[in-house]
Amino acid sequence: MSDREKWREYDFAQSTLLDLVAYYSEVVYEEEQKAMPDLAKITQWQDEKESLRLLLEALGVEDPAGIAKVNATYGPILRALNAKE
Repeated sequence: MSDREKWREYDFAQSTLLDLVAYYSEVVYEEEQKAMPDLAKITQWQDEKESLRLLLEALGVEDPAGIAKVNATYGPILRALNAKE
């Protein structure tokens, strides 16, 4: 794999994780604005957001297996969320 391809895959993984962190931030905010927020959902989403943030922090361009795992695992989730909107 060329350096250009490595960076493209890394950028895709990074942007996928950032988009999902943003999504969870948005749904947490929306739930908190409700008259009776579901605290269990908020906690679950905050935990997921933190997991994604830690994964993003650990991700590196020289980790093709980690990048491939992120793209295979979270890419479809992000596409599904985008399709709902």
